[in-house]
Amino acid sequence: MRRIMAGLWLLIIVVSPIHGSSAQQGASYQLRTPSAREYLIAAPEIIEQWRLDYRNVYSPYDLQAAIEQELTLRYPDLAQEPSTLIANTYSSMVSTAYGILDHGWWNQQIIESWLRHHPIDLASFHDLQFLTYDVKISPRDFDGDGVDEYVLDVTGDMYQQLVVVKGTAETGYHIVETPLEWFGFAYAYWDNHSGGLEPLYFGDLNADGLPEWVLAFGGVGANHTVIGHLEILSWQDGKLVNLAGDTNSFDPDTLGYIGPAPGGHPIIPYFIHWNVAQLDDDPAQEIQQRQEFEDNWGCKFVETRAFDWDATTHRYKFVTSNRVFEDSAECAVRDAQDAMWKEDWVSAIGFYNYALDLWGQNSVASHLEVYVHLRLALAYGLVDDLQSADFQIEALENLEALMFRPEVELLEGAITNYRQHPTALALCLSVFQYYSIHLDSAVRFGNTEDIPVPVVSLYSPSPRTAEAGCDAGQVLDEVLTNHTFTTNQSVIEQLATLGASPIASQSFDLNGDGQDEWLVWLHNWLDPIFFAPDGEVYHISRPPIRTPDDMTTLITYPLPNGQSAFVQFYFVEFYRDEMNYLPDPYLKPFYCHFDPTVSSGSSWRGYLNLWGLDRLELYPVSEMYLCDELSLNEILPNPGPLNEIEGWALIEEPPHDEVASTFIWDTESAAYIPIPKTDTILPISNEPITDLAWELNQAQWRWVYSHDLEGALQALTAAIDEKLAEASLLDQQAAYYWLALMSEMNGQPDDALKAYVQVVNLAPQSAWGWLAGLHLETLE
Repeated sequence: MRRIMAGLWLLIIVVSPIHGSSAQQGASYQLRTPSAREYLIAAPEIIEQWRLDYRNVYSPYDLQAAIEQELTLRYPDLAQEPSTLIANTYSSMVSTAYGILDHGWWNQQIIESWLRHHPIDLASFHDLQFLTYDVKISPRDFDGDGVDEYVLDVTGDMYQQLVVVKGTAETGYHIVETPLEWFGFAYAYWDNHSGGLEPLYFGDLNADGLPEWVLAFGGVGANHTVIGHLEILSWQDGKLVNLAGDTNSFDPDTLGYIGPAPGGHPIIPYFIHWNVAQLDDDPAQEIQQRQEFEDNWGCKFVETRAFDWDATTHRYKFVTSNRVFEDSAECAVRDAQDAMWKEDWVSAIGFYNYALDLWGQNSVASHLEVYVHLRLALAYGLVDDLQSADFQIEALENLEALMFRPEVELLEGAITNYRQHPTALALCLSVFQYYSIHLDSAVRFGNTEDIPVPVVSLYSPSPRTAEAGCDAGQVLDEVLTNHTFTTNQSVIEQLATLGASPIASQSFDLNGDGQDEWLVWLHNWLDPIFFAPDGEVYHISRPPIRTPDDMTTLITYPLPNGQSAFVQFYFVEFYRDEMNYLPDPYLKPFYCHFDPTVSSGSSWRGYLNLWGLDRLELYPVSEMYLCDELSLNEILPNPGPLNEIEGWALIEEPPHDEVASTFIWDTESAAYIPIPKTDTILPISNEPITDLAWELNQAQWRWVYSHDLEGALQALTAAIDEKLAEASLLDQQAAYYWLALMSEMNGQPDDALKAYVQVVNLAPQSAWGWLAGLHLETLE
């Protein structure tokens, strides 16, 4: 006699269900395949049991994903079951795990099931209401056979979709496969239903005798932008395929668009216009996209892009674009910036002056106008017209709005510096300083990019010198190359005559010859200048050393060879969840070891670099990267020198671990050589926790999304062998169930049977035990 193992719903027909009897532990089983109806009836009971056992404690992801995966694979014609039964299972799934479901698949099954079990003539209806759906019906002959297919505009409680069905009332209807990205979208109950699909055109675009269906797909993205693209659907081999080609919204060569998202915007924004027209001699029609832009300068222009049919690739592809700019001061500034980037100073001067003329003499100064005066002064300086540059500086002083702006103090400093030393370098550094301090306006005004307006938020990047209107580092290098610095005058005074005012400086005697070397910083984002005495002149180089501040200590330290090293000690607290954020441009990426004394939310990161003097230039004597909150004296105790330093060395190969090491002085290279302590290599703090739950998640992803069932099965088997003992009972059941399902789908019934039995034996009265019981039949 045999009896079926199942859930509570089988109590009526099963003499002794497995979840109700501990005596089943010693029973023998054989594998069975539950029918689709059995599964759909049991699933809500199983999910409810989960809710009772683990409400607000554990996520039902593994259970829900297993149910959905099994239904999609095991029952390809699930729509033969009653729509109310499928809808009930879907509703129970949504109630506990909205975000993980393939809503499109569920709704498709429900809609197709209803159509099968309610044979109506769609040609007789304009709209329908059934279950939770409102449906608008439009006849369309996609395949040109004279018999209409039907477009169903379906809206549900959490679902909106354009569904194409084929068939007649006599033969029955089935859903046509389409590539619509919107297929599968569902609304959360709090969503305002913004975005979606909007039909634009139905007709023969590519002259193949069949109509194409053109739709716009759009929605709101991040940073208050609307993004979207076109879908061009055509009938091929019993389904609809997309002829739009690649549709990356951010790629200008595709049928995509991006722009600002004002409140209540339509799917296709007001600034996007589409047109189908015959533009050339071939029989296929072209598609034009006309988009209105307002860039980050306030310059308005219209871009027209054309796409033509390519019979070779059987796709619509980009062929040409054209931009028409308005005649405005803002567009003139855009042109001037392009010229500045190309080092065409003469053209830039013309564009800047034209912009100022359009604004007029009595306009209230804006951030952009202030910056234009600075850039124009800079452009004049770069063509050696310092008199005109001076005139622009005077214009800045006369702008009333500056009296109420925070940059007035900075501008006054720049003006004072320029008055004393009217040079192109002084102007370049002043503009760059203005740029880097006022990033909010400078990022917006310093880039000639089509940033959507309004700009709601822009991350402040490290300022690049070219975006300031000139390459300050390049100008500085040219000045340093052409100027001779003598040792009979202070380097600070000599720099001042060039228009360069240091923000920090440090002097020291590294080789003990009685003459000081100098490190001078002109700006936070520029490498310092190193001056090494060479007879009556200074030798100049540009070592990559961070600007001093409250987090940096600069000292000199004696070396075993009788010279001294310049020591740079930098240390800062940062948050663990910002592992990719480097608060210092000179700090290499590396992983700190886990320090249990540090709170889980933050850690420390820094470096200790020693620089020695060799042939008039600085060279690295030692590079040490730090994670422990140690003082400088703990690493380099006085008195020195030290032949050995205890610290950490950075492994250059990924993942860039820091390794506890002893730095040994090497006489030949005059440097400290790190010798790793191989028995004390420190673990990486952000290494993923590879417990059984994590490994199961990776295996699920590998199977469901990468379609590598064999690889997923092998990985999960290995994970169970290695990590089962430390896993919770819940994770053990989840892992064994997925192992059983994978084994069964991979044609390994014996392994599947063993795994299902293991799930039941672990906890027969649990949700996982009930689900596994559906696949088992006891033998007596």
